[in-house]
Amino acid sequence: MNPNTEKLLRAVVATFCKKTPDPAIHFFHPNQFTLQVHAHDCGRLVGKGGIVIWALQTLLWYAGMANTGQPFALRLLEPIPVPKDVLPPPFRPKSELDKKRWGEFVDLILQTCMGMDKGSWVIEDFERVVMRIRLEKYLKVASVDPAIDEAIQIIVHAAGMANGVNMEVVVEWGKN
Repeated sequence: MNPNTEKLLRAVVATFCKKTPDPAIHFFHPNQFTLQVHAHDCGRLVGKGGIVIWALQTLLWYAGMANTGQPFALRLLEPIPVPKDVLPPPFRPKSELDKKRWGEFVDLILQTCMGMDKGSWVIEDFERVVMRIRLEKYLKVASVDPAIDEAIQIIVHAAGMANGVNMEVVVEWGKN
């Protein structure tokens, strides 16, 4: 297993999960990760209709193909139980945006899943926050299903929402 794959998984979990400082991540042969998080973080990690966990599984699929030639799988275990009287943290929008942190997050995704040394991205912060990510066009042929561009878009947008930033994410194919 490539150490960047576990680093990517930990970065995604840290971005989404506020109550899970040290998630239980285990790697089993052949190419399967298991993940266990706090019960209050489970909903953020799964997303509406399971869209976020699908996107995370897609990223790990590509990370496995890029690093070992075999796809990685992710299994989400039952959440760590919490007392019934403890409420989840409320959503609070943030006015500041750490562009460097978000760029490092996207660079880690692109490096681990697509083998790109440094991604081409820009954050436009005017009336609304828009992050434009450009993927190298020659990689598009090999990435038809599952759709890596859609997975990156979902993960970055949902991570932004989990951190109080309503960020539109646009993934484009073309020359860098």
